[in-house]
Amino acid sequence: MRYVKRKSFSVRTRTRYARFRFSKDLNPKKGYLLMASINKCDCGEDGLQTLPEWAPVYNSKGVQYRCNIVNLLEVSACKLSDEYSSGYDDWYYMCSKSGNFYTYMESAGAFYTVIGGMGRMAVQPLVGKTVTSYALCGQGQLILGYREGDCSIKISKDVVPACVLFRHRLFVGMKNAVLKYSAPEDFYNFTESVSEGGSIHLPSSGGEIIAIKVYDDALYVFCQSGITRIEIGGDPCEFRTEKIDYTGGDIFPRTICVCDHAIYFMSQNGVYRLKGKKPERLELGVILPNKASGVEGCAVWKGLPIFRYQEKDGTYKTIALRADGSAYFLMDLDGLGCGENGKVLFIDSQKKLYQLAESGQG
Repeated sequence: MRYVKRKSFSVRTRTRYARFRFSKDLNPKKGYLLMASINKCDCGEDGLQTLPEWAPVYNSKGVQYRCNIVNLLEVSACKLSDEYSSGYDDWYYMCSKSGNFYTYMESAGAFYTVIGGMGRMAVQPLVGKTVTSYALCGQGQLILGYREGDCSIKISKDVVPACVLFRHRLFVGMKNAVLKYSAPEDFYNFTESVSEGGSIHLPSSGGEIIAIKVYDDALYVFCQSGITRIEIGGDPCEFRTEKIDYTGGDIFPRTICVCDHAIYFMSQNGVYRLKGKKPERLELGVILPNKASGVEGCAVWKGLPIFRYQEKDGTYKTIALRADGSAYFLMDLDGLGCGENGKVLFIDSQKKLYQLAESGQG
């Protein structure tokens, strides 16, 4: 047997550094990493970043709000006056897929039904001279209500789910593309006269009115397949209408959201960005539905839109848009809705109410 003596020795090693950037290009050049999948983070050209955090939303007693209703469609909030103080605070409400409207009752610690059978609806907070209330449009009716639960019907027929407060008047969408408006700061008064209420007719506007938005100090009236911009002078009788050159097909009513720099919405041809009078279709690289399901949702987070939509298999997806017009997926936000001061509201799997928050605050 032959013995071999092992002898140790050392070698020098060289460390090599390489700098890579992320890319969404399917055939990237050298020096790039191609994204294979993404979850709970945003992969952009500049690297990875965490998505917005979740912050719980509490009531006046420090208890987190819970959703006690079934078939939630949307949760939202606005500022209304508090009957027990002289100030304003957040007032939370919910809409169900079956067309029921709910507001939060502090004494019961739960959301309770205000009215049912409204179908698709639009809610608009109203701040008048002596009282704050809200307008609820749906199922052919205009209803004015208060945070305590009292409500009354102000227009009983031909109302469509579209309304907005603009220059101290309440504008309400009506059938046959008619826009009805109230007297200044008198949201009960729609009497047609020079100093009180009136109507604006929009023939050949692209079907029935589906939404009314305020942007760039003008009214943007969205119809089924058309958009009209209305400039109003000191009196609604002094108005000028201009039809926007839009050819993108039917617009999804529940996806129209106003950002600081543009209006975004989904249609059967994709997502559009409307700046002033110029609509632009965005190439998101995401397969989107070509028909509205009626259960979509939208909100605005830090000046950028978020959309929630339902796919053919019944599952939901939530996407956010960057300033450059590209999109990335978020975890699904059930009941996605907007609140004042830039709040983006939703519930988790335990039916608790949350809002998106900055990093380190959620």
